[in-house]
Amino acid sequence: MERAKRAAPKRSKAPRAKAGVPEALAKRAKAAHAARVERLVRQGRESIREVHTARVAVATNYFLMGQALAVLKTDGVAEALGRASFAELCAEDLDMTEASANRLIEMVGRMRRATLELLGRDRANAMLSLVDATPADDTVDEVVEATLTLPSGDKLVVADASTAEIYAAAKAFRDARPAPKGKAPKGFTTTADERARYARAAKRWQRDDVKALVDARLVASRKAHGAIVRVEMPLAIWEQLRPPKA
Repeated sequence: MERAKRAAPKRSKAPRAKAGVPEALAKRAKAAHAARVERLVRQGRESIREVHTARVAVATNYFLMGQALAVLKTDGVAEALGRASFAELCAEDLDMTEASANRLIEMVGRMRRATLELLGRDRANAMLSLVDATPADDTVDEVVEATLTLPSGDKLVVADASTAEIYAAAKAFRDARPAPKGKAPKGFTTTADERARYARAAKRWQRDDVKALVDARLVASRKAHGAIVRVEMPLAIWEQLRPPKA
C-alpha cells in the first residue's frame, strides 16, 4: 500500500506591508502636521490677545496692532484657529471688519512706526489716501511736511491742514485725473463745474480765524439742484450765517 502523503504544515501568513507611504514616515508626517497646527494656534491666540490689548490702550499701539493683524492674516492661521477665513476671524474674534484690519496692515507696511504714532490712525489713513491720489510717486514721510499745489491752484500746507482738508485734497486729486480714452468716469460723482464753484466758494473760509473750525466737503447729489456741501462748524459761526435772498 502506498504510504499516505503527509500534509504539509500550515504556514502562518505574514502581514503584508501596506502599499503607499511607509508607516514610520506617515507617523512623522502626522506629528509634523500636528506640531504645525499647534504652533499656528499658539501664534494666532497670542496675536488676538495683542490686538485686544492694543485696542484698549493709547493710539500709539496702532503699529503693534497692525503687526499682530499681519500675523493673523498669514496663510493657515485663521484655519488653525477654527475659522473659515481671515474675514471670519476678524468678525468673530476681533469685532473688526476685514477692510479695517487690512487698512491697519497697510499702514504698518507703508510708514514708519514713529510716523504712525505721530499721526494717529485717522490722520494716517487720510495721509495714505492723499499719497495714493497725488500724481507723484511719493510716500507719507515725504508728504507729511510738504506744501502741495492742488488741481485748483491753491496751496495745501499738509502739516497745518485738518484731517478733513487732507481727505478733500485727496478727492480733488482723484477728480482731476483724466478719464481713460473712450471711458466715462466710474461711479456717481460731481461735475467739473461743481468742483470749480466749490473751490471758489471754499476760499472764503480760508481766513486764519475760521479755517481750523470749519470742515466742508463737496458731495454729489441726484437732486435737481445738483451737488451739496456737507459742513461741520461751531454754533457761533452758524448763528451768523443768513439764508440767500428769496
